[in-house]
Amino acid sequence: FADLLDYLRLDDHTRSVALYVEGVDEPRRLVEASREALKVKPVVVFKAGRSRKADEAARSHTGSLAGSYELYRAAFKQAGLVLADGCLELIAKADALALQPPAGGRRVAVIVLAAGLGMVAADRCEAKGLELAALSDDTLAELKRLLPPHTIRSNPVDLGFVANDPDRCGEVIERVFGDRNVDAVVINYVYSWSEDFALLPVEAIAEAHRGTGKPVTVCLRYPHGVWDVERESLRRLGIPTYPTPELAVEALSALVEYGESLKRLMP
Repeated sequence: FADLLDYLRLDDHTRSVALYVEGVDEPRRLVEASREALKVKPVVVFKAGRSRKADEAARSHTGSLAGSYELYRAAFKQAGLVLADGCLELIAKADALALQPPAGGRRVAVIVLAAGLGMVAADRCEAKGLELAALSDDTLAELKRLLPPHTIRSNPVDLGFVANDPDRCGEVIERVFGDRNVDAVVINYVYSWSEDFALLPVEAIAEAHRGTGKPVTVCLRYPHGVWDVERESLRRLGIPTYPTPELAVEALSALVEYGESLKRLMP
């Protein structure tokens, strides 16, 4: 793994590194290589073989040192690696780290088109140690002006039928991104077969992201084949999308972890 990291650290075509680890022959060398890689690009790791039985299987399968997951976790954190708890999370986090800048803090704003998705995202933010941002008084006043009374006008921010008004929807997104109390944003959208229903405000999201430099991930709830144009448009603009609010938050948490590692190891 250390040799692989040394190579990928210098590879111009690699923007982030995803590691699947069962066991390591030279843990100290891996930690040192990870610290060097962190100076250039982010690394996210998923350690399998956490239970006793899985640990035994890892030993017999790889012939390398497996051992306590907590020891691995502590070493990985010390080295500045971003941690993942599964294969889907590993890919989601690596994708976000390849496309988005690190977050400047843990304060997250959630923008939704469907209040239920906001609750799911808020729950996952809390589970990942992220903080729902307390929006400033100025932002709250603007949201009260822009959003109808029946929607949630705090955080999570529920667009409601304002999503059908591109200009007003874009203004809401701009206000939330620009809030001084917000470090990162996660956006959750749903799809309707109605031609009169909201289109995803791709340009508004991209402009707000570019204007503030704050990281963003987007959840697009869709059946297979829906949102393809929007997903590709966002990706060309450097904005990753995910099929569930949980994965969108997990990906955003990687940007927070990476930002904290940079501050700690590269002050």
